[in-house]
Amino acid sequence: MPRMNTTGVGAGRAGTSSGSGSVKWRDVHQRVRELRRTFLHLSVKTPTDVTFRKIGSSLLRCYFLLSPGQGRESTLFYADINLEANWGSRIVYQEVLDSGHSFLWRRTSREEQLLSERRRISTWGITNYELHAPSGTLVFPASSTIFQCMHPERPTGAVTPRELPSCQVRLNPQICPANPSLIAFAARNDIYLYHPNCGK
Repeated sequence: MPRMNTTGVGAGRAGTSSGSGSVKWRDVHQRVRELRRTFLHLSVKTPTDVTFRKIGSSLLRCYFLLSPGQGRESTLFYADINLEANWGSRIVYQEVLDSGHSFLWRRTSREEQLLSERRRISTWGITNYELHAPSGTLVFPASSTIFQCMHPERPTGAVTPRELPSCQVRLNPQICPANPSLIAFAARNDIYLYHPNCGK
């Protein structure tokens, strides 16, 4: 974004005059900043990365990312949609993960910051996830590592994710469609596979 002249000098060349009713660059700059704050607020309050999971014949579960409250820490939510209910009925959404988990407030790595800038992501916390619908397996990157959890068909509350042990920065996890225990991820300019039975 080009730097604007906030001193008002040269404002007349922008199509305004120094008389009454003129618009100074300072006013334009302030208005642009207000619009950017408004767009940022709307972007973090809009559900993103929506995924559907069919449960039974009449229930459809919708997973999505959202920033709760007034913060910008994005986390995972779900909402159950009864396909046999009347359309227009209210849908209640709930958090998938335990909000007291500390991974949302850990320091992010330089690799994660660069990846977020490349994707133009303005939030932190959980910015993407992978779902294996038949088993309910969820994996997501956060704080330079990867977390995994199982979301049951009939949840009784928020679940606590399990961190996959490693000492290196890992990004972009993918679940194997044929075997949800196999997780691929990128690290050190290469692709790795993780299996819980061998722990690596």
